[in-house]
Amino acid sequence: MQAQQCPDPSLKLPPLQAFASVAESITPVFAYLQEGMSAEAAISSIPFLSRIKLLAKIAPPLPFTFREGDSRRRGPVVAVDGQDATLVKTITEYLSDALRKEGKFYTRIFEGPDSQPGRECSAKPQEMNEGVVEYIKLISAWHHVSDEVKSFVTLEAPRRPSEPNSATSQTGSPGVSPRTIIHKTTDTHISSPPASSQTGSEAASLPTEASGSGPLPVALVPQYQLTTADAYACIIPIGDEFRPLDHWQWIASLWRANVGPDITVYVRECDAQEMRQVGGNPVEIRLQDSRTVIIRRLANDPKELNEKLLRRVGFEIEDYLTQ
Repeated sequence: MQAQQCPDPSLKLPPLQAFASVAESITPVFAYLQEGMSAEAAISSIPFLSRIKLLAKIAPPLPFTFREGDSRRRGPVVAVDGQDATLVKTITEYLSDALRKEGKFYTRIFEGPDSQPGRECSAKPQEMNEGVVEYIKLISAWHHVSDEVKSFVTLEAPRRPSEPNSATSQTGSPGVSPRTIIHKTTDTHISSPPASSQTGSEAASLPTEASGSGPLPVALVPQYQLTTADAYACIIPIGDEFRPLDHWQWIASLWRANVGPDITVYVRECDAQEMRQVGGNPVEIRLQDSRTVIIRRLANDPKELNEKLLRRVGFEIEDYLTQ
């Protein structure tokens, strides 16, 4: 009798094999099965920097550099992520204004696809299938936005001052759960992405033709990959043998071929214990090792962001881009 062959290790379920090195740091989340933790709580407990790094492997930033003096220079892509759409909008608009102020950059906000309010998925298998279909449609719509971002930051097309302003920033519920964003994104009817927003003063500062000199384009993308992957990983029920970490990684893997951010600004709702662990500082700069700026907010804090915090974030990002 012929000996039974061992399974080919290369046939492991993607993306688990490709990103095993990142996943190793977050395997403790598997304990939810014994501790009775909900899938949503288990997904939320995955370290957010590990999630950001994993997404960077799935959808890496564009090649070349945004450093001055490099012949292959391009503009940077900045994602502003977080479940609270109001805070994300405030930070995105502030960065847009702050980066344009000295004339080194011109900015443009690229918003995600529009959709009608949807319903939450249940644990039924057919509901899981419907949730997956909705998510795939949403990712397809994001591909169009990603193509616009690539064209903008690589100066592939002229941008004229007469370009219309045909989009507005999203607004949403200030809820802190990843589920709260779903009401904006889960309906099966997903329309084409809106045109990128651009103010009148912004348009006036745009160059009349694409070139490698002059102000550098900066693409600002609110509620991008991290926000959407987290939200859908929580709303799509796990109706198979996938564990929460595997489930989140599969959701994240569908962002392949989208442009990844050079910088992620992450607005994180946290408890008092986490805030104490970082010395009470609401802004943590991790640009050198993780290309991330974390803004922590206590869940019961007022929703307004103070000017000092916004200035710090704007300064750190501009300094990183001009080093």
